[in-house]
Amino acid sequence: KGKSSSVGASVGAVAGLVCITPGAGFVTPGWSIAIGALGAVWCYLSVEVVNKINLVDDTLDAFGLHGMGGIGGAILTGIFALDGGLIYTGSFELLGKQIAGAAAGVAFSALGTALIVVVLRLVMKLRIPEEHERSGIDQHTHGRGGRVGLR
Repeated sequence: KGKSSSVGASVGAVAGLVCITPGAGFVTPGWSIAIGALGAVWCYLSVEVVNKINLVDDTLDAFGLHGMGGIGGAILTGIFALDGGLIYTGSFELLGKQIAGAAAGVAFSALGTALIVVVLRLVMKLRIPEEHERSGIDQHTHGRGGRVGLR
């Protein structure tokens, strides 16, 4: 976005590392750097889309970095893997398996999360009342005003 920062560099490094994790033992060192670089761009774009859509409160960009990074890394492994990867064999077999595996992980996570939410809803409220949100949740939830550590 036109400004560099140590936080931005750290987030980019984490994104690259998350993306190479699925294929770390299956690609050459050169391709691992390529996957990390492609993955960092993929994660950045994913975070931008998630933030623009604004359907979830993902303050730490965890889904865009870790969720989408893992999906991207799994798919890129199907392209760059030494044993069965698309660029080495010309076959889409491993790539298809990687896509199916990533989709299975997404489905498992979505169903597991839905189950947890259903159980939590049975025993507690998941949101605070809207009037508490408007006036500030710190006072209602924690008994304190806006500034942390000050009385």
